[in-house]
Amino acid sequence: MMQKNAMYKTLEAFLAVSAIMVFVAILATAIRHERADPLDIMPSLMQDRSFRGCIVADDIACADAIVREYVQQNYDFLLVSSRTAEGTAPQLPAKNVWVESTFVAGNETVYRPRIVRLYYWKR
Repeated sequence: MMQKNAMYKTLEAFLAVSAIMVFVAILATAIRHERADPLDIMPSLMQDRSFRGCIVADDIACADAIVREYVQQNYDFLLVSSRTAEGTAPQLPAKNVWVESTFVAGNETVYRPRIVRLYYWKR
């Protein structure tokens, strides 16, 4: 009689562990985070002379209009230009935010160094 009770307890424990594992597996597959790859926009922007001109002239509205051409429609972005590497982080949404940055020394005639940061996220 003692052997049958031990066998039932072992079977009960095995079923309980199996049920928990199935529940965790179903829960893990149901909760999937959307992952996307970065757009890698900055190399293309650095080849655009008008973008560099806007940055050197400190015309962020002009630069924003150019960046909008490179950023996909389902993304929002924030462009920040500063003279130093130090700076405060802008207010960003509570989403996956990618950042790309580059150093713009100036254009062909003017040396006006700027650090440009492009923050972007899915809408």
